[in-house]
Amino acid sequence: MMHYEGDHGLGQFIGVAAVRAAVEQAREQAVVTCLIHRCGHLAAMGSYVLVAAEAGMTAFIAQATPPWMALPGWTKRAMGNNPLAFAVPLAGRPALVFDMATSVVARGYLREAIREGTAVPEGWALAPDGNPTTDADAAWAGAVLPVGGYKGMGLAMLVQTLVNSLQGNTAAVNGGGKEGTANMGGFLMVLNPALIGDAFDADVDTWLATYQDAAGADGRYPGQRAAESEAQRRRNGIPIPPVLLQQLRDTGAATGVPFTVPVR
Repeated sequence: MMHYEGDHGLGQFIGVAAVRAAVEQAREQAVVTCLIHRCGHLAAMGSYVLVAAEAGMTAFIAQATPPWMALPGWTKRAMGNNPLAFAVPLAGRPALVFDMATSVVARGYLREAIREGTAVPEGWALAPDGNPTTDADAAWAGAVLPVGGYKGMGLAMLVQTLVNSLQGNTAAVNGGGKEGTANMGGFLMVLNPALIGDAFDADVDTWLATYQDAAGADGRYPGQRAAESEAQRRRNGIPIPPVLLQQLRDTGAATGVPFTVPVR
């Protein structure tokens, strides 16, 4: 097993570096597993496994977070919303990329609702008293709900085992605040189909064709819309909501690094 030391670094940088290192090893080794140690939040997990898929490999990644999730009626957070992602290379098409948190919604959407001053939908979160809430501030102080109830909690436990328990990291992550989030880790697995057998591409095409036939003409597989959006935004630019744009400018002014990206 590989061990990638993050040294409390920015998650987005460490995640890409770890995947690239695993991909290089997987050119000679069919299956590579890697524990990522002591890094910040990895954020959009699909972007890391996409690196492997673009190299012709399939990959799985997961990260364990501080406790943010609970079941209805609970007044304490029990488990992180422990996101996971996987990617599958597709010959001649954008890779299949699936990315999810084990909670109904990522906590970033709660932060966005607080920033915008809007309510959150029913079924997203609990207030600190364990009751359902649509108030964004109460949801932030409380807990998010797991996707699929106990099933989402079970997936979070799987991630907790693969990420934190294999490196004895739960206490460090659960310590809270910036110290806890800088101690998060990850579990990564990269597989090189070319070193495993010659049936991979044809078999993926078979089950994906069944999926697309059932989905109909307007159906898309995971990752397809993101690839289309990327192509469009490379042509036309990336839309930024006015509130976020002002927040970037304010942060730049506060840190002495002005936000000077041209905005159309």
